[in-house]
Amino acid sequence: MEIWAKQMLRIGDPVMSYFIDNIASVTTEHITDLLHDRIGQKMTEQGLKITNRYSPGYCNWSVSEQHLLFSLLPQNFCGVTLTDSALMLPIKSVSGVVGIGESVEWKDYICDRCGMKDCTHRANRMWSSKASKVR
Repeated sequence: MEIWAKQMLRIGDPVMSYFIDNIASVTTEHITDLLHDRIGQKMTEQGLKITNRYSPGYCNWSVSEQHLLFSLLPQNFCGVTLTDSALMLPIKSVSGVVGIGESVEWKDYICDRCGMKDCTHRANRMWSSKASKVR
């Protein structure tokens, strides 16, 4: 998708490039949600609970700590690499952590406590709120 979006931009179709890039972003986020749900199902089967997922760059977790997170994994794990500025390649990649245990807690995303204004969860919450008012 990344290559396709760049090709569309190169041939002079920025609108198509934008759509492709956004579809890739939404797809990546949805797949991450599905993986998180699957981890939750597996842990429930084992009598364990999970926390929300957290990723560098969100909720005041510095993106630069991506290097620390990646240091815990084998080199080129899953074909994802980091640039010196902690950008993941391919671009549409997600990293993060999920807590697992008997007494960990899932918390609803509390957008007013997080300073990040362009967070996916904030956008989804705002969209859900507006959609429910329309109904």
